[in-house]
Amino acid sequence: WAHRPWICAVHANDVFAQSPRMLRQRLVGARRIVACSSRAAAAVRDAGVTAPVDVVPHGLPLEKFPCSAAPRQAGAIVAIGRLEPKKGFDLLLEALPRLRSAFPETRLRLVGWGSQAQPLLRRVRRLGLQGWVDMSGWQDQATVRAWLREASVCVLPSRVMPNGDRDGMANVLLEAMALGTPVVTTTAGAAGEAIRDGVNGLLVPPDDPETLARAIGRLLADAGLCRRLALAARATVEVRFDLRQTARQWSRVLRKTIDA
Repeated sequence: WAHRPWICAVHANDVFAQSPRMLRQRLVGARRIVACSSRAAAAVRDAGVTAPVDVVPHGLPLEKFPCSAAPRQAGAIVAIGRLEPKKGFDLLLEALPRLRSAFPETRLRLVGWGSQAQPLLRRVRRLGLQGWVDMSGWQDQATVRAWLREASVCVLPSRVMPNGDRDGMANVLLEAMALGTPVVTTTAGAAGEAIRDGVNGLLVPPDDPETLARAIGRLLADAGLCRRLALAARATVEVRFDLRQTARQWSRVLRKTIDA
């Protein structure tokens, strides 16, 4: 195996939470590196890794994510992901009380499991959000897709952790965009590589519940804005994140490696 060419795919935690020295050691001997975002690729290069780095984003089988124009549940917010600190779901809970007076019908469905499940439950109680928040735990993909189709807004309030860990281009954002669900997320990860603020989604600073609440409120109050963002988001996914296209990109990377 020592003389066989090999390729390593890297994602968010693989690069952002590793020291440059550790990253170089892990990638010694790789013929090529494939990163899922430009930010991850830059982190690999900045660590001094000498192998060529290609960017191939995650792709979606779009036939499983049809864009729907069906009416959404008024005030329905969905947030999906591992219940870990970098996802920032505590900030989303802090944002919800700021929406109460203007949008009393608002409800949040928080889908996922992780180390922050109990702390988040305690925060729900402390903020008096019982009845506003449904912590649904882990769910299968069909259920998640159905809930994304029903929601008025999908929110991912991710942050940068002290060790540098952060989201890459989170799959749930691409899935929401494909299904026609407007998205609100932060500039902490690589979401800005797919989302342009005010064009196909809304981007806010991390760790800012006030600004997050205002962005969610904009979508809850403006059906026309939601439709415009959703149509542009679907077009973005079709052009850049179709699984057939990303598979062709992978094929080209493999061919370059074989021919090298």
